[in-house]
Amino acid sequence: MEFPRYVGNGDDQDGWSTVAPMSKIRGSLALSFLGGTFYAIGGGIPSEQYSLVEGYNPITDRWRMLPQGLETPRFALASSVVKGSIVCVGGLKGTEYLDTAETFDPREGRWMTLPSRMSSRRGSFAVCTLGETSLLAIGGFNGSESVASCEVLDLRSGKWRPAASMSAGRAFGGGVAVNADQALAFGGLASNMQNYNTAMEMYSLKDDAWTPFMPAGGPGSLMRAFFSAVAVEQ
Repeated sequence: MEFPRYVGNGDDQDGWSTVAPMSKIRGSLALSFLGGTFYAIGGGIPSEQYSLVEGYNPITDRWRMLPQGLETPRFALASSVVKGSIVCVGGLKGTEYLDTAETFDPREGRWMTLPSRMSSRRGSFAVCTLGETSLLAIGGFNGSESVASCEVLDLRSGKWRPAASMSAGRAFGGGVAVNADQALAFGGLASNMQNYNTAMEMYSLKDDAWTPFMPAGGPGSLMRAFFSAVAVEQ
């Protein structure tokens, strides 16, 4: 695991610094930050999906395994923090993509599966928090193709509802909240899972609509997939 170092934060130049490794080698996991701790959630290896969760303390540079993991092993899942809890969504278990979500409250120290399910099974997608209680699930892969559909989870009711779809399918791409109402989706693979989705789109929770967004480098600069993205305040 590596941490970024940014110009303007007391360092001379941008860069990355390596920190302590996790105790379990794995990929396609989710990572969320809550209460001063980074949580590495689920993931696995090609032949096995994990339910384990590790917490990383950046002050001590140490990981610890949480006594209770996910209720369902998940590979290629997504997670975000909503209203003081971590919410992990979707992913792959065995050969089946999931439509369920789990929440984790560090004060209780355990995961709970929400009764409400997404209308579509999906993995390899992005989620981001909008407002105080909403979680947006963006596209993903359903086992045969990337999808353009999106859904919103309202943590107040614990229920999912359909959201406006993007202009095209997007899996293995990025999605970040840019403010309380808007999220940006970019990169990833298109519906045929062979070409890049070079479109960049902005979602408004208030309007429940996606609009095109042109990056400074043009659409060709978005030819990438299998990455993660976070918004950084400067």
